[in-house]
Amino acid sequence: ERLADKLGLGERVVWRWELPTAELEPWLANALLSVAPLTATERNVVQGCAPLKVVESLAAGVPVVASDLPPVREIVTNGVEGRLVPPDRPADVARAIRLLLHFPEERERMAAAARARAVRDFGWDRSVSLLKDVYRSLRPSAAVPSAPRPTEEEPDVRSAEGPKVAVA
Repeated sequence: ERLADKLGLGERVVWRWELPTAELEPWLANALLSVAPLTATERNVVQGCAPLKVVESLAAGVPVVASDLPPVREIVTNGVEGRLVPPDRPADVARAIRLLLHFPEERERMAAAARARAVRDFGWDRSVSLLKDVYRSLRPSAAVPSAPRPTEEEPDVRSAEGPKVAVA
């Protein structure tokens, strides 16, 4: 908050650290941009985080200014759906915010790209398709033949005593 004030953005920023889900939608619907300044911690870099805020912003058609971390790069392409900045660099976050506030046509282009990306890559249709692919990959393959069944000419070698083994 102090940095926003120092950069002259204090009056243009509304700080809401937590919002109930029911209150989130109107905020996103009216937001010019969303900011996700994730830190470069082990949880965010090595273990990976799931930045739901970023996905929610894209779905609402809101461009994102976020830390350039691996899990965020899977969701936002720098310069397309938003701006990615080095983590733990507040001045770079502020610069990216200023650019998007000062260039509304760029922000609107990113907003449209954000919504399109959310629909294309993170919507239910895509999720269901990916899940079906996973289930299909778990089916026994038609290319792997099952053991041949005995025919009338070949007696079944199984018996109550167990399988019979021929030794040559």
